[in-house]
Amino acid sequence: MTKRRYYSVAATLYMLAVILLLVFGSSYTSHIGGISIWNWGSGPLGLLGVYTLISLRIVGPTEVGAVLFFGKPLFEAKSGLVFVPLGICELVLETKLRIEQELPADPEFIDHGHSDEDTVKKGYFPPIRITFAEGKKENIDPLERRLTTEVVPMVIWQIDNFPKFLQAVGDREEARGQMADMAVSVFTEILTRISAATALKRVPKTNEKLLKDIKERTKEWGITVHDARIKTFGLSHDLNLAIQKMAQSSAEARATVIEAEATKTKRRLEGEGDGAAEQARLNARTAGFKKMADDLNVEPSVVFGAETARAVTENPGLKTIVMGTEGFKEIAGIASALSETFKTGEKPA
Repeated sequence: MTKRRYYSVAATLYMLAVILLLVFGSSYTSHIGGISIWNWGSGPLGLLGVYTLISLRIVGPTEVGAVLFFGKPLFEAKSGLVFVPLGICELVLETKLRIEQELPADPEFIDHGHSDEDTVKKGYFPPIRITFAEGKKENIDPLERRLTTEVVPMVIWQIDNFPKFLQAVGDREEARGQMADMAVSVFTEILTRISAATALKRVPKTNEKLLKDIKERTKEWGITVHDARIKTFGLSHDLNLAIQKMAQSSAEARATVIEAEATKTKRRLEGEGDGAAEQARLNARTAGFKKMADDLNVEPSVVFGAETARAVTENPGLKTIVMGTEGFKEIAGIASALSETFKTGEKPA
């Protein structure tokens, strides 16, 4: 039988005894000479009843408690009514919900101006600062330089065994401090060997290592660590400006290249469009000539000559037949096509 079971049985028997004593003790009176005299022994019973009532405690639905016997944890108290003998035992409470904490402290309690615990303001904590290694020297990226910056980790955990947690750690702030030391150990092992640019790329792997390490070191704490990860890198204002300028220059250069490519592509497409239109016209004319030749049962060259002659006669300002052209034989052989030229009485030049 566990300590909690023993305590529960003892508390139940105690409560029953108190109730019985109060019921029977308060009704007991003495009769002397026909006069009823109050039995003053019932007074202590009344005090015992009051003591019992004020020794009752309530554990809320989102809380977990531990009953301490002169400072030593006896058992975990679940939600509900708990008997905690006043002056002998003590009930301490803690949340049973998940606890999310930034390390080493909440942002409003971080003294960013100092990194030495001896120089920080009272009630504040120094930030976790890591010095990254230098990357490729030919790289102009400021994150490839050797620099020191703040790294903010966070952890999510939950209490499973409160008495065990009290004995192993004490409270959640002590737990946070020790977890912060674990995070610094992991960061020193991993991040100080690479540049900040590389560290940003390897955040998922660093998170895996951080979570594994904290889980391993806290397995005897009576808690469950659900997550541990880097929340942010605290880059300085000047460094952010340098990164922004570099990104802006890169974007402008890229925009120039894209614009040049777009202009080149536009010109090429326009040229292809003109060529495609001309090719379409040629294809149409060729198909027309072929159909006319098939319908008239003549050679295609005859049709081409006739069309050339018609084009000449239809142009009032062009009455000259150029000698030596390939189509001249066909033109001269079709008198009907040339007749329109001589109707005006003009002689070909």
